[in-house]
Amino acid sequence: MSSQTAEVGPSGFQAATKIWSKGLEWRKGDMCSIMRTADSPVEVYVCLHTHVSTDRNWVDNASYWRRFYGRS
Repeated sequence: MSSQTAEVGPSGFQAATKIWSKGLEWRKGDMCSIMRTADSPVEVYVCLHTHVSTDRNWVDNASYWRRFYGRS
């Protein structure tokens, strides 16, 4: 997987959804994956596909992913 920088919504994007208003950090990408290691930590990549426009004509039409950790 290529290295990518974290983004918190487009610059100036209004907090119109719960995702952006909570300030969650999503990384741009176009896929989801699940990886598991021998001692059971689970690494999950969750996709978010957005298509949002505002009355100020800002548009966010992209795929984002965020990494989560857990144990099975």
